[in-house]
Amino acid sequence: MSQTKRRKRTWTVTHGGIRLRLFRRPRSPYVWAEYRHPDGHRERFSLNAETKAAAEAVALEQAERLDRERVMGSGHRRAALTFGQLRALFVAHRGPLLSDARRAVVRRTLDLWAAHLEPSGRTFRLEDLGGHQVETYAAAREAGTVRTEDPRASRTGVRAGTIANEVRDLVTVLRWAMRFRQGGQPLLERNPLEGVPVPAERNPRRPRANRDRIDQLLEVALRVDPAGQFELMLRLAIGTGRRINAIRHLRASDVLMGTDQVRAGLDRIGWDGTWSDHWPAAILWRAENDKTGRDWIAPVPEELASKVNDYLRRTGAIGEAWVFPYRRRPDEPVPQNAADWWLRQAEKAAGLERQARGGWHAFRRAWATARKMFPMADVMQAGGWVDARSLQRAYSQADAATIRKVAEG
Repeated sequence: MSQTKRRKRTWTVTHGGIRLRLFRRPRSPYVWAEYRHPDGHRERFSLNAETKAAAEAVALEQAERLDRERVMGSGHRRAALTFGQLRALFVAHRGPLLSDARRAVVRRTLDLWAAHLEPSGRTFRLEDLGGHQVETYAAAREAGTVRTEDPRASRTGVRAGTIANEVRDLVTVLRWAMRFRQGGQPLLERNPLEGVPVPAERNPRRPRANRDRIDQLLEVALRVDPAGQFELMLRLAIGTGRRINAIRHLRASDVLMGTDQVRAGLDRIGWDGTWSDHWPAAILWRAENDKTGRDWIAPVPEELASKVNDYLRRTGAIGEAWVFPYRRRPDEPVPQNAADWWLRQAEKAAGLERQARGGWHAFRRAWATARKMFPMADVMQAGGWVDARSLQRAYSQADAATIRKVAEG
């Protein structure tokens, strides 16, 4: 069991055979840690935490990681990998390779699982993980007894779709542990959740924005944001079907106007440059801001391209400048909460009811549904999907008019 022992000016955090001495350094706002290696060498490093509680949490993760690496490095297997050890190793080794947003999601999910597995928590043995823990976790999340500290999160529990995503995130971490090797051996020999059913939502809420709703939002867009950022973000969401995170992070150089720029962009990411003969304008969606994790270029309608070009000329954005800079800090893009706030204000101004689980994603669903008559390969290429099942299951939806046409033959 991990223990924390406090002293007047320094205190220690221990885990297994690892002991870290925590202390404060002059002129540094952070708590530091010192670790004495078996060979006597002393290593000091910042924990990047200002409070004792936060520093101890980070130090415990580091102690768990060092303890795990010490045991695995000796060539001997530990009897059982604990949840706390898995979390520390994943955060230390895989975490830096993830995007900031994805890393935050996984860490939050692992914290929820740790809270559910209390009182054993960090020392819970993964070999004991199975269907029972998934069932009890789902019940706790649905009831709201296990929840995040985010004040925006539901206080009354979450639906099966959210729970399913959190189970899948844990499965992803477990699969990583089967591939990650230390001391010539994988962290896990098998996935303890292999074959365990994932909770499924029978009637998932996936609203899409219809044409009337879109027109009403566009009518009030400039009233909500006279500078025009929200209006163009809205038009891009409607006209390209892209996620709001990718739209927020667009830079002026990502907008490719004319055949030459489009061809140069296609050549740069290794795509067929001759496609530029058919695309008078396109947008580069960068890998670091796209859920697929890959660079992507897709054409845009001529009317939308003209509006984007007019906006860039008016704002003077060129090169690596943000298309949608944050007004308080122009070196950063508009934050997600600002984009969400604009959308809510537009809904209120237009007298529209807020769509449950709608938000910006409602435009992506509308975009996909409006194009379901086209070949799936082309829709995936234009909209940025890599998984046809995801496109069919969650985005391209049935509509009354098409259903009637099918019925009439």
